Amino acid sequence: LQNLYLFENNLNGTIPSEVGLLRKLENIFLRENQLSGSLPSEISRLVGLTSLDVYENRFNSALPTEIGLLTGLTYLRFRENIFTGSIPTEFGLLTMLTQLSFRNNQLNSTIPSELGSLTNLEGLFLDTNALSGRIPTELGSLSTQTTIVDFHSNKLTGMIPSEFGQMTALTDLSVRDNQLTGTVPSEFGLLVEMDSLWLFDNQLSGTISFCGMIPASPRIDCMDLICSCCSDMDGISCTSR
Repeated sequence: LQNLYLFENNLNGTIPSEVGLLRKLENIFLRENQLSGSLPSEISRLVGLTSLDVYENRFNSALPTEIGLLTGLTYLRFRENIFTGSIPTEFGLLTMLTQLSFRNNQLNSTIPSELGSLTNLEGLFLDTNALSGRIPTELGSLSTQTTIVDFHSNKLTGMIPSEFGQMTALTDLSVRDNQLTGTVPSEFGLLVEMDSLWLFDNQLSGTISFCGMIPASPRIDCMDLICSCCSDMDGISCTSR
């Protein structure tokens, strides 16, 4: 058995540990069921696994560190469950990942700097959790292929790293609804592919001065900032001129 596709059913209960016996599995798609409990550590035996999708279930445990052993994973989606605790630093070993999503769980740790090692990542979704602390500067090294980074609706503090200006393929960045402070980095002027930049509901200050440098004319929702290149000065929806 190479592919296990059981998505969009009414499956409940837990994933049996015997799944670890299916050594030839490459893809597991269990999304949109009612599975609960924890992911069995035996999944780490599936060394040929490339995709693991448990989106929209009821898993309510910590994220298993053993997932970090599955270094062939390219697609990992845990969104819309009830996973708690921290993001294991071992996930930084999954350097083949192109998609990583923890959206809408109950994770309450800091963002591990080790995620900056995921140099093939195209999309990183950590939004709608209770993550705190600073955004690691190491994430600026993610990839020149990274197009979407979404950290909205957490409890992140500190400044937006200027290193994000290195992600030159970035089209969408959302850090709205956090507790970020400081100014918006001028290095964002290097993000020539930027389409949407969501900054509102933070404690940012200063002037956005880079908009004229971005030919893509991004939608910039900046709220309380002084937008030197924006048309809607009420701050609700600032569009580059």
